This record gives sequence, C-alpha cells and structure tokens, in this order.
Amino acid sequence: MGLGLAKHVIIAASGLAFLVPAGLATKKKLASVAFVLTFTTFHIVMYHVCQIPLLSFLICWLGGNLLEYFSCYGTVFSIFSTLVALSTFHTEKKWTICTSCGLMTSVRIYHNVNGYGTWSVPLGIGVLLLAISWGKQMWKSKQLYPERQKWLKFLFPGFLLGALAIIFRFVIENSWNYFFVHPTYHLLLSCSLTLLLKVAKNGGSGKSLSGHDFECGDMGCLACLC
Repeated sequence: MGLGLAKHVIIAASGLAFLVPAGLATKKKLASVAFVLTFTTFHIVMYHVCQIPLLSFLICWLGGNLLEYFSCYGTVFSIFSTLVALSTFHTEKKWTICTSCGLMTSVRIYHNVNGYGTWSVPLGIGVLLLAISWGKQMWKSKQLYPERQKWLKFLFPGFLLGALAIIFRFVIENSWNYFFVHPTYHLLLSCSLTLLLKVAKNGGSGKSLSGHDFECGDMGCLACLC
C-alpha cells in the first residue's frame, strides 16, 4: 500500500516540473505560453492525484476523463505554442496559427486522447511552420538562424530531450514500467521546453502588421483554452 501510494505521489509531483518553463515564459513576458503551461501543470497534477486511493473521492470533482483530456490537450498545446513562440511570424499570423491548430487539436484529442496521431499531426505542423519561418530568415540573411551558439547550447539539446520524451511516452512506457517511465517523460519534456524557451524572444515588444503594440499570438492561444 505504501509503495503504491509513493509511486502515485512521484508521478503527480513530477508534473510540477512544468512550472519551470512556465516561470521562464512569464519572465520573458510570453503570457500565452506561461498560461498554457500553468494550465497544463494543474491538470496533469490533478489527474495523477486522482489516481491515488482516497484522495480521488475528496478532490476529483472534475472527473477523471475530463482531467485526462485537459492534461493531454494542455501538453500538446504547450509544445505547439512553444514552437510558435520560437517562430519569426508576425503576431497576426501567430494568432491564426494558434487559434486554428489549437481548435483542431482539441477536436482530435476528444476522439482519441492517447493516439499517435493526436500528437504527430499538431507537432508536425508546428515543426514545419518553425522550419519555414527560420528558413526565410536564413534565406534573407544568408547565414544560420538562430546563431550557432544558440543551436549548440539550447536548440539541439532541447529538441533531443523533446524527442526522447516522446519516445519514452509512446515507445518505452507500458503497464509494467509506467510508475518510473512516466515521471521521466514529464522531466524530459519540461527540460526540453525550458531550453527551447531560452531562445524565444521576449514578448510584449513586437509590432503587428497594423502597427499596434500587442500580442495577438497571446490572444489566439488563450482563446483556444477558454
């Protein structure tokens, strides 16, 4: 009983790791990313706490299915919004990307919470859009973008840890090692998002196409969670 309780507590506590990239996003004034990560942290922790005997009857007023849905949706959307934050698109484009892909992802997750397609499609779109954004910058400047130092210190390790997190989640994890692999997946993904956000530009200082000083990307990402 004690060992089983400890395993559940470890998994729930590992979900708090997402507060690290959330804090970094807040420091960089990326309001939408910070909100999405905080939203994700809450539902991941609540979902795993609800797996603990006795506590499930006391605090799981949202229901297990809803918590599982929001934890999965929040995780996918956290990765996607981080990729969008790394891009060099104008704020109106970020708004369109976050809103359209966020809403489509919510529908996809509703039909299959833990399917491979649930993750592969939105994350594939995010990586493709990021590649297009950075590719345009490289074409204009005729040099590597972002700088080589950022690739070596943050981007390569960040993408590698993100890939490892997905491998742990969908390839290695099973019913026998769940209590050990799943916390590792949380920690790897948190480290990945933290490293990637190190490269993101500070929010609140960009101009939109219309010249107004605001973050449409923030509004679009928040709209997908409301």
